[in-house]
Amino acid sequence: MACLDKSGIEVNGDTVLLAIWELREDWKLAFLAFKWGEKLGCCDEEACSLMVWVLGSHRKFSTAWCLIRDLHRALMDTRRAMLIMIER
Repeated sequence: MACLDKSGIEVNGDTVLLAIWELREDWKLAFLAFKWGEKLGCCDEEACSLMVWVLGSHRKFSTAWCLIRDLHRALMDTRRAMLIMIER
């Protein structure tokens, strides 16, 4: 994470979404990109839903449920993320 912070890359919501999508085959790296975006305040409901999809695809349901719980605590809409979990 420190290396990413020092990289000087300008991060926005689209960058986070693209990083998660490109890293979707390796859930740990995708989750790292998500957490980095979250740290910088660039994660929205769409990024969270995509991350839930990636986690569900890799059968990491417990981590996905924790993410949904965090979404709910942050008063974000969890309907889309919940539907993705149901599909998985």
